[in-house]
Amino acid sequence: MDTALVTLINRYFADIHSLYITPSPFFDYLKYGSLLDSSLYAASSYAARLSTSDRQQQLRREKNGYLQTYQRVGDTAFITFDEFSVSMFPGSTYYPEPTLDRWTRGDTICILYDAYKHLKNEDSDVKNIVIDLSCNTGGAVPALLWMLDFVIGKSEVEICYSTTGSLQTVALEFDLNFDSVIDENDKSLREQGYNIAVITSDCSFSCGNAAPCYLKYLDPDVLMLGQTSGGGAALIGYGSTAAGSCFRYSSNNVLVTRRNGQIQTVDNGVRPDIYLSNARMYDRTHISQVVDNAFPQ
Repeated sequence: MDTALVTLINRYFADIHSLYITPSPFFDYLKYGSLLDSSLYAASSYAARLSTSDRQQQLRREKNGYLQTYQRVGDTAFITFDEFSVSMFPGSTYYPEPTLDRWTRGDTICILYDAYKHLKNEDSDVKNIVIDLSCNTGGAVPALLWMLDFVIGKSEVEICYSTTGSLQTVALEFDLNFDSVIDENDKSLREQGYNIAVITSDCSFSCGNAAPCYLKYLDPDVLMLGQTSGGGAALIGYGSTAAGSCFRYSSNNVLVTRRNGQIQTVDNGVRPDIYLSNARMYDRTHISQVVDNAFPQ
């Protein structure tokens, strides 16, 4: 049963969202454990996406080394993170303010708030903010929702239940300055006057794809750079067999936008306003100049 489930998910679903998580307690590891190696079953499409992701990260390392999450180049600040994550452990809290340390270095909220502190202090003269999602393969939806509010302000995200066609609208408003009150003092980066640009590639998947799609849909002045993002519109569902094997899959709940009165999935990605080749995508001096030229000074 378990080997059949692995084959179904990795060979036939093969959509990155779908994943065999853990076998049944009855599974005989000594006898069948080697059969659970996903590489034995993975579809060519799955392997190709993993290969593309590895290639993209290698390109960035060759150009920039191992990047910090925040970097300034000229009058442009770059914010880089490769997954959407909320890393808070039970009993912890973001208050009095999120702190970027060894425990939270992958936490999206901590990364963005750390960048905000740089912008408010030593880099208060920065004009442009570029968010690098070119290697972002997705992650936690709550982190995505917080990012939308933090970058462009109060937002609405729509989910379509594809089996019925019904829609759910989620309105977003967060305590952005962590003073325990949601009020007019919670201003997004856009509302504070920063020019916003986003870098995407075909590796920008799931939340890494939904984020630029919604940013552009909700604020057309957000500048898209790079290459068309990689899709992945379905929210993740979870299940188990009667014997206790756990797995996840692309559910029937799909992130959508409205364009010209029509409901459209974000699965086709967002096209760049300015195309960047792989050679140029990680040349931050060049990108800083591109952004300067694109926005009125």
